Amino acid sequence: MKRMIVAVLLCFCVTACAHMNITPISETAKKLDRAGKVVVVTAADGRYGAKVYSGTGDEFTSLVMVEFAKFAEGYEILPRMELPNALSVAKEKGAMYVVVPEMLHYEDRNTPWSGRLDQITVKISVFLVEDGSMVQSSMITANNQVATFVDNRPMVLIYKPLPELVKNFYQKIALLGSTPKII
Repeated sequence: MKRMIVAVLLCFCVTACAHMNITPISETAKKLDRAGKVVVVTAADGRYGAKVYSGTGDEFTSLVMVEFAKFAEGYEILPRMELPNALSVAKEKGAMYVVVPEMLHYEDRNTPWSGRLDQITVKISVFLVEDGSMVQSSMITANNQVATFVDNRPMVLIYKPLPELVKNFYQKIALLGSTPKII
């Protein structure tokens, strides 16, 4: 009986429950065309205050690229650059969309001794290469629900909502309340 109680407590302490929210930003969201090539601009590294988490921008960009690759006809990652430059490079490469992923908040504070929660907020915006207009934009905000003894990075908190967000970009979605409806 003691072993079972210890096992249950250990599972509770080791697993991380997460709270996440997807918020659409663009009011005139348009369905993305699967035939359109996508270029993803490399995101800046996550930071919390003065602390920069090296490599997180590349990791986030790769995660975004993998999700767009499931839907887009062609795809490529661009180095970090400003949107006007990305639009011109994308035009040269024959892309239809430029994807700009951003890490707005990256707080890696959930350690076995801190008792604090990890938090991450990311934004993904999609621009039409033809005229530079924003086609889609949404944010994901996620944080641990409980402090754990596992020291995972905040990036793991977006593993579940990111595929859903990108899938929604390729479907015309009306987010009513908390339940997405496909139109």
